[in-house]
Amino acid sequence: MDYITVDVFENTGIVKTICTRKSSLASEGSWKYGEQGAQENYEELGKLFGISPTDIVRARQVHSAEVRIVTKAENGGDGILREADEYDGLITNEKDLLLCTLEADCVPVFLLDPVRKVIGMVHSGWKGTAQKISVQAVQLMKENFGSNPKDILAAMGPCICENCYEVSDDLIDPFLENYSKRELARFFRKSPVREDKYFLDLAEAIRIALKKEGVKEDNISAPEYCTFHAGIFPSYRKEKDMAGRMLTGIMLTE
Repeated sequence: MDYITVDVFENTGIVKTICTRKSSLASEGSWKYGEQGAQENYEELGKLFGISPTDIVRARQVHSAEVRIVTKAENGGDGILREADEYDGLITNEKDLLLCTLEADCVPVFLLDPVRKVIGMVHSGWKGTAQKISVQAVQLMKENFGSNPKDILAAMGPCICENCYEVSDDLIDPFLENYSKRELARFFRKSPVREDKYFLDLAEAIRIALKKEGVKEDNISAPEYCTFHAGIFPSYRKEKDMAGRMLTGIMLTE
C-alpha cells in the first residue's frame, strides 16, 4: 500500500495517520475504497493498523456540515461491513478505532487534541467549508470531551490548491453566510482572464475558520500537496469519473 502520513501528528506518539497515494489504485480498480468489492482492501488497511474491519468507521459523505461522535460498539464497521449514515465528519476518544474519509480534491482535515486524547477526521469540500464543518468538529470536541481549542492540532491533507481550483462567482454567496466579506477576500481571488471566475483557496478558508474558533495558528498545518497538479493523488477535477479516491484516516493508539 502506497501512502503518506501526517508527520506532525505521528510525532506525538499517540496516533497513526494515512493518506493513500494514487499508486494504491491498481489498474483493475481493486484499490478503490468506496465501491462494493472493496472489502479485501479494508482488510489490508486493517492489517496495516493492527486492527480488523470492525474497528474502522467510514461515513457516507454527502458534502454536509454534520459531524458525529462514533464508538466501536455503535459504529465499528460502518461504511465497510454495512451502509453508514450520511455525515462528513467523525470524532472519537476511543483507541484503536480508525476514522476514515474519502477525497479526490476536497480537503481532508485531521484533528487531534493530545491533552484530552480526542481525534477527528473531516471531509471538507466547498459546501462543507462554506458551512465550517471543521469548526463543527472542534465544537463537538469541546462540548463532549472538554477539549480546549488552544490544545487542538489541525492538519489538512492533500487537496486541490488555490491556483488549480477555478470556480464560478455563484459560489461566493454560500460562503457569505458564515464568512465576512473581508475574510472572503483572503480566499477568493478573481481570475485575471475570465470575468465571472474566481480561484478558491479552500485550505485558507478552513484555516481562517479554525483560527477564529480558537485553534492556534501555529497548530494548523497547511496541505503539502495539490491533488490536481502533483499527479500522485486522485483528482476529480482532472480525471472526472475516472478518478479514484484517496483514503484518509486517523487512529488513536495511546
